Amino acid sequence: MSNEIHQPRLKVCESPGVFRTVLLEKSPLTIGRHGSCDLRLTDPCVSRHHAEISKEEDQFKLVDLQSKSGTLVNGSKVSSCILHHADRIYFGKSELPQITFLVGPDEPQRSTQEIDTSSLFVSMAGGDLMNVARLLESARVFGTGLPLDDILDLVLDIAIEVTRAERAFLVLRDNSGNLQFKRGRDKTKESLKSEQFKISNTILRQVVTTGQKAVLLDSGSNLPETDSILELDLRTIVCLPLRRLEIGEPSVPSREEDSVIGALYLDSRSHIEPFSKIGEGILDSLAGDVTAVIENARLLRAAREKEKMENELSTAYEIQNILLPTIDKRLEFFEAFGCTNPSRYISGDFYDLFPLPNGNFAIAIADVTGKGVPAAILSSMIQGMLYAEANQQKSAADMMKKINTYLFRRLHTERFATLFFAELNPNGELSFVNAGHNPPFRVTQNGHCEELATSGLLLGAMDTFQYEEKTITLVSGDVVCLFTDGITEAKAPDGDFFGEERLGQLLLNNRQKPLKEIGDEILRAVDEHSGGGPRMDDITILLLRFGTQTSLYAS
Repeated sequence: MSNEIHQPRLKVCESPGVFRTVLLEKSPLTIGRHGSCDLRLTDPCVSRHHAEISKEEDQFKLVDLQSKSGTLVNGSKVSSCILHHADRIYFGKSELPQITFLVGPDEPQRSTQEIDTSSLFVSMAGGDLMNVARLLESARVFGTGLPLDDILDLVLDIAIEVTRAERAFLVLRDNSGNLQFKRGRDKTKESLKSEQFKISNTILRQVVTTGQKAVLLDSGSNLPETDSILELDLRTIVCLPLRRLEIGEPSVPSREEDSVIGALYLDSRSHIEPFSKIGEGILDSLAGDVTAVIENARLLRAAREKEKMENELSTAYEIQNILLPTIDKRLEFFEAFGCTNPSRYISGDFYDLFPLPNGNFAIAIADVTGKGVPAAILSSMIQGMLYAEANQQKSAADMMKKINTYLFRRLHTERFATLFFAELNPNGELSFVNAGHNPPFRVTQNGHCEELATSGLLLGAMDTFQYEEKTITLVSGDVVCLFTDGITEAKAPDGDFFGEERLGQLLLNNRQKPLKEIGDEILRAVDEHSGGGPRMDDITILLLRFGTQTSLYAS
């Protein structure tokens, strides 16, 4: 056995039956998961900077670097110790990875199934075995919970080992489809910065455009003499496309370029001997694996963003429900029922009902153009302004004018709102003003149905518009129905609108029922008319019945 074999060394086993040898030529030699470590182990039980081995005179000392899982020698946990021949080093409670410290001949007991890769690079066959071992290692790492960047660094390190290149880069498309530097490594396992990303753009674009890998070895060769290749003095380029994973049969055939999300690029200024079919196959496998990891990370990120958005929308939904009135006390001269059903998670509609200092009640319903979050924010803003202005005891027309002027001068967007506001006193006098909203219905007990019509421009459309105020007198038993256009504009499968006439007739037919039952009947009829499909607009209803009845409903 040669003297080199007897040099102080570490025999590393990360997968069952597969070994590699690391000579202790550097002091200290660092061990850990981080890419800067001299001996990089990828198992999650290994800390990023786990331990180091230093030479002290003619001995070697192992020191644990305050690792999370601890370092064990021959089964005993240590913070530091002098190593002896055949000592076994473990990390945490895991059996693998395992390191054996050797200063003499290898241990005599050898399993016939073990493969010692300590000198696998001496021949092409040995190189293939080492490449297989590295592929097995990468397959195990892809199943761990390592951070994405650590996994990508490992892939680049393995690709360099397989090709014996000097540099490796991972290039990915951004959201605009442009190719961007993601990660880079050199043959010393040092990370490369974006400013060091100088490659053959001609070869990269060719691979990404055609979806075909390029293996260019300068052996008297066909390596193109482009400016970048000549400037960088490159003699070897290997570039593999990273393809988007297709699940099932694509409905529309995609262009080759559209299916490529990036590339694995390697180069060298030295001549490299052609690598075997096994090595080439391993590179293809690595390209597929790294694509899967990137896609999984993208899907996980999208899922987390979706979860965050759903949580935020849930919070917004709760806040919006708090802002809607909860009618939980007996009213002296009328009863009420209100509900809103957003077409999305939150609504651009609102209704409100609150007492005024003069003993009257303010009643309102509004609909902001658009749907979702922007509409909900503007809706809440208008609701707050309405409450503040109504309590100032101004006339309804003056109040509406002030709100309109504020919105017109502050919004500067194509967002508007319709708003119907009324004030009801104990004598049944209902004063109201309308800013472009659907006129409410008044249904009397003797079977008469009319619209509470008055002209008025929607809020935010024109500055200093003068609104018209009207007053009617309700009698006991009269029902007033305020609603948004999500009801009247609900479409049947054949395109027919639900319409005002159908709503008015439904109110007449059900005017004797409790208000909640009337509201439920309206919602049921709209759903039936729409064929049970998803609602295309927010739906809001506010029902009032004037008189001495004290039944009260809320949702």
